[in-house]
Amino acid sequence: MSSHSADTPAYLDIHLHFVNGRDARFVQTDSKEAQHVLEQIHPDRVFTARPVLTIGDPASISLVPCSSVERIDFYVDPLPDWPYHNEVRDAEEITEDLFHARDRLSPELVARFELVSGAVTYLRLHFQPSRGPVTPLDASLFFSHLLSGPSLRGRMEGGVFLINPANIVRVTIYPGPSEPPTGSWNARQVEKRG
Repeated sequence: MSSHSADTPAYLDIHLHFVNGRDARFVQTDSKEAQHVLEQIHPDRVFTARPVLTIGDPASISLVPCSSVERIDFYVDPLPDWPYHNEVRDAEEITEDLFHARDRLSPELVARFELVSGAVTYLRLHFQPSRGPVTPLDASLFFSHLLSGPSLRGRMEGGVFLINPANIVRVTIYPGPSEPPTGSWNARQVEKRG
């Protein structure tokens, strides 16, 4: 449970992050209504089912073009049990420091998602095909399909988030695959300094 004021607890706290760098926040202070809202949300359809998100109550209503939304954060407890895509078993938001301290020997992938507004999200991805160890073909399919889903879901402290793939500028994943995906350009990225 999040708190949006000193007096009234929020059972659902929704933060919309827009491509222009701004954001909007919505809260639901009734536990049954919060559950009802969550039951209406289908992560695979949030950005694709309708061109506009409609959020409001009797005081006001907001109409938000889905194309303007980069990310939606849902602060809620317990977390909704939304599915992952592309053989991802878990996606956890991490700090930039943890991202840079990545261990090249770890079986986990870490990724840097750059969004249209310039915002960056860092994730630790637990990737495991259901049929056994990761093969070069599995890795190639994972990399080529990562951005083709209707949304990218992840866990964060206190909740879950959805990223709109249409507003991702670039994803950098470490470590890279042992064999570059078919059709990729084989070249090393040079990091800009200062």
